[in-house]
Amino acid sequence: MKKAAEQPFKVRCMKEAGNESLIENKNWPGSTIDRLWLFLYFPEFFLQTLTNKLDQTNAYVLVNLARSDPKIQQLNWKARELGLYQGMPLSLVNLADNVRFFERDKDIEKRVINRLLSWANRFTPIVINKLPDGLLMEIRGSLGLFGGGDRFLEKVLSSFHMLGYKFNYSVSPTPLAAEVVAKAGTEKNITDKNCLNKILRKVSINHLSLSSKQLSALRKMGIKTLGDCRRLPREGLIDRFGMDFVKKFDCLYGSTLDLQVASDILERFSASIELDYEIDSWAELKNYVVKLLEKMKRYLISKVVKASELLWVFYGEGCKEDITIRLSNPSTDISMMLRILEVKIENKKFQGFITSIRLSISEVKSNRADNLNILKEMKGDSDESYGEFISRTRSCYGERSLYNLTQRAEHIPEDSFAYFYSVEKKMTEALLCQKTMKAKKRPIWLINPPKKLTVIKNRPFYNGCLSLISERERIVNGWWKGKEIARDYFMAESESKMLLWVYRELNNGKDWYLQGIFE
Repeated sequence: MKKAAEQPFKVRCMKEAGNESLIENKNWPGSTIDRLWLFLYFPEFFLQTLTNKLDQTNAYVLVNLARSDPKIQQLNWKARELGLYQGMPLSLVNLADNVRFFERDKDIEKRVINRLLSWANRFTPIVINKLPDGLLMEIRGSLGLFGGGDRFLEKVLSSFHMLGYKFNYSVSPTPLAAEVVAKAGTEKNITDKNCLNKILRKVSINHLSLSSKQLSALRKMGIKTLGDCRRLPREGLIDRFGMDFVKKFDCLYGSTLDLQVASDILERFSASIELDYEIDSWAELKNYVVKLLEKMKRYLISKVVKASELLWVFYGEGCKEDITIRLSNPSTDISMMLRILEVKIENKKFQGFITSIRLSISEVKSNRADNLNILKEMKGDSDESYGEFISRTRSCYGERSLYNLTQRAEHIPEDSFAYFYSVEKKMTEALLCQKTMKAKKRPIWLINPPKKLTVIKNRPFYNGCLSLISERERIVNGWWKGKEIARDYFMAESESKMLLWVYRELNNGKDWYLQGIFE
């Protein structure tokens, strides 16, 4: 198979009739094809992230030294020429000369992935991260912007080759077909759904993302290619492998829609400003802060996102002050952000004069879904002021100053709730609500730890003698955790008509405790 770098950048299409060879197709798809997908497959991706700038005539292998029996995970073409192979024990590899060993570096991988995604985003807004296998790009809408399909493909491929990575590619009307053909290394460009069966029928079943158990079962059945599998009865495949297996083939051949989620590709905003002179007061700093906020807002609007966390850094001679602002609701309202920063700075004492300021966005949230919903309700001032209230309160009193309660799947009452520090206005189903309290006959106020009651003549007292007004509810739990409880719970009424939740310990039958108070 020729390498991608050696092949001319031509767009090809397989004719359906007979066994005709690939011919150049200068007529790229018109409006009859809604989507056209390009898949870039990066073999040995983890190894490439570490060696793409090194001399490729040397032998490189990727191993996991943390294992007791390290083996080769990935290797380049030069290592294969030396007789090395994937899964080969490291003890044997050491006998080979001029072989360099590498271990995975997740930080480098993350930087490379972000760079590749940003690079692909130059050619199309719809990029799906399929790494470490590759990148999936929807290119139908971009063809006209680059002077047609041939020029577009040549531009994309030469651009990625310039980055130094080795890859195979394929163009197809379906995402999965583009991925499978690229992995097979045939590098065909399919612009007609009618061509899919002709090309895919000879592709090995190994290139379709199936579990090892499914692949083993197919091999035992004598199935080697996608065509072999597709010739089998559909009902039999469903019975043996399940509906998801058959749906994968439907997506592969385009008989059902294969939904893809585009990756969020953003270059993080960061801007600095040098002050004209040394400043130590907020009144003078404010003008420079506003300039940075206005620059940030232009970025947010251009990227169709909202900011949820900002990082301010104030530099001075021999000093540096960091101020983080977390917004309860992502926003583009710079006036609100300015007020929150002002509250933060009021509680800060700068050690010296400020000479420069840097503003960075730590977290953002996409705003595209809000813009697409033309029937959404218009938010009033109350929603914005609510978010501002949350953000300002946390700025003054700390991030954990506001919280909700959530339920936990525990029978022991004191372990049945947890603090939830997200205070969105729309409560989730997990949050405690009055309906749940009534259904389970639980008090809204729990006393933790439970308060031991005075007992006189086997009767519990709390501001007077308590009257038990419910049947007992026995809870025996926690013995497997080493925290066994055995209790009989009752609803009780005090002499002042207060409704309480009390229990008696079954271990001794004498001690009574107050666990909660009903509204």
